[in-house]
Amino acid sequence: MNRFVNRFFLITFLLSLAACHNSKPHRELDFDESIRNLHQEEHHLHTSPKQDLPFVVHRNLDVVWDASHDDIIRLPSFSFTNQDKETISQETLKGRYVIANFFYMHCAGMCPLIMGNMKKIYQKIQNPNVVLLSHSLMPETDTPEKLKEFSTALGADERWQFVTGPKAAMYELARETYHADTSRGQESLGDNFRHGEHIYLIDPEGRIRGLYNGKNPAAVKALLADLSKLTCCTPNNPI
Repeated sequence: MNRFVNRFFLITFLLSLAACHNSKPHRELDFDESIRNLHQEEHHLHTSPKQDLPFVVHRNLDVVWDASHDDIIRLPSFSFTNQDKETISQETLKGRYVIANFFYMHCAGMCPLIMGNMKKIYQKIQNPNVVLLSHSLMPETDTPEKLKEFSTALGADERWQFVTGPKAAMYELARETYHADTSRGQESLGDNFRHGEHIYLIDPEGRIRGLYNGKNPAAVKALLADLSKLTCCTPNNPI
């Protein structure tokens, strides 16, 4: 009897070991599969729905990939005068890629560095459908004649427009569309204006697709790479 009982427990124990041995790989497989699925879900959450540039929206200058989003920043109607005393407006730029910034000629702070990087961008770009647009924030001193001298010194042609105009209109565009005034509270009123360091990439529909630190060489390279994406150029072709 005891021999039978011992044999029964031995068989039961061996069967239990076999069951554990057979089930372990399945549990490990389930765990590994779960980890793979988790990584795939995280990858899906943190990558864009499309391998394309996002659109910048007014709220916190955040970005979205939905082209139908109602808060996307778009260029409004405007009319300024360039270095050749010609009118530059949203209609002039329609259908073209625009690289924009704000400056004034006698700025002794960040402007020289930003304008130097704008020149590097200008020299890299060969695509005639791309135009640089530099807005002067000092219309009382940065007249078309002065802007012509300035643009000539930079070696710019019609692919780089320097514009001036009524201060109220220029400040409104800078504040309401580009969010370029870094002043705060009561300082951000009237003639008080402290411009930021951004360079803006705008598509042919007048939508802002990217903001870049105009003082940072790496950001300038990123802008050129993003422009290539928008214009569908390959690295071996001119932007």
